[in-house]
Amino acid sequence: MTVVPSRSESFGLVALESMACGTPVVAAAVGGLTTLVDDGVTGALIDGGDSGAYADAIEEILASPLRATRYSTAAVLEARRYTWRSTAHDLGNLFDELETRRLVSCP
Repeated sequence: MTVVPSRSESFGLVALESMACGTPVVAAAVGGLTTLVDDGVTGALIDGGDSGAYADAIEEILASPLRATRYSTAAVLEARRYTWRSTAHDLGNLFDELETRRLVSCP
């Protein structure tokens, strides 16, 4: 299990690398972590900095080997979506979309 108690997170590379290894993630519900970690599917997202909530989530995963295995399998499948090819494709689509928008003119 990987615990990521960040106060802010732009993307969450540590969480993604962990998921790619089949490791459930318990993370703060901030920034990019909210798009990487699917609460209750690939791990747990914790609101705020409540250490007790982190401990509870960790204990629930450790107490249930079946849950840990399900999180592990789902984490690997989710991490597979993040490839250089898909990133380049998404970035290309974003550029295409931005190209078609009108520029903002300031008075």
